[in-house]
Amino acid sequence: YTYCRRTGDFYCDNDLQVIWGYLQVGKIIESPKEQEQLWWHPHSCKSRTSNSTNIIFAASDKLSFDKSKPGAGLLSFDEKRVLTAKGCNKATWKVNSVYDDKHILANRKNNAKDSSQGIYYAGIWQELGLSESEECSSWAKSIIV
Repeated sequence: YTYCRRTGDFYCDNDLQVIWGYLQVGKIIESPKEQEQLWWHPHSCKSRTSNSTNIIFAASDKLSFDKSKPGAGLLSFDEKRVLTAKGCNKATWKVNSVYDDKHILANRKNNAKDSSQGIYYAGIWQELGLSESEECSSWAKSIIV
């Protein structure tokens, strides 16, 4: 790391929420016995496997919509993968009906002070479950390719 002066570029100067990878689920591992065999996975430890809600998702071999790509992978930086709304803090995301609070598969609320400015998501969580729709599929494909 080196010190970098402010450049005036929103994407270079700010802490952002960015999509850095993808995983198409190939297998859902719910059995504690199977989970414990995956010794390298952080959810395979006893404190996790003893919790009935613990789940491990294994990637498919290839993406169903693009067989040339693996079922999981890392993504390079691209502005289309930035969730943070321009000019806002990292927890205020661009308005997108695909991931608004009506389409999230969890108890998450949009607490943005000004909902026309963005959707506010803060807290410690890495997965975002979305309701299945053609709009969601198209958006996900556009992020990956």
